[in-house]
Amino acid sequence: MFRTALVRVQAPARARFFSTTPVAAKSVVDTAKDALKKVDRTVADGAVKGIEVGEKAAETIKQTIPNNTTQAKHQAQDAAQSAKSTAQSAADSLPENAQQAKGQAQELAGEAKGKASELAGEAKGTKEEYKGKAQGKAAEVRGKTGV
Repeated sequence: MFRTALVRVQAPARARFFSTTPVAAKSVVDTAKDALKKVDRTVADGAVKGIEVGEKAAETIKQTIPNNTTQAKHQAQDAAQSAKSTAQSAADSLPENAQQAKGQAQELAGEAKGKASELAGEAKGTKEEYKGKAQGKAAEVRGKTGV
């Protein structure tokens, strides 16, 4: 055991130079980092451009809205005036229509009274007819019974 330990002699280590050169090739990790940085920069630039376009669109809309609001107010006033004139013309023609309706109602009421009188007369006539028939039968029965 001691013999083997003494016999083992360590091999000399590789010689190291004091001046070293930078690594000529990048590692896989460094290459991936650089690619991701480029992608990040491209995405960030695109986002900035999108934001700028959005700001320009918002400014254009802000400039357009006051004109549209004024136009909308004018259109609303025109529509209100039109509705007011239509309502006024309808109100003006209402008394004429009301007189026509009143005349028709009176005419129908007169017809109904006439028909009611006619039916009442027929009912009275039918009542008298049956009253006479009943009296005739009563007299016939009295005659047969001798009362």
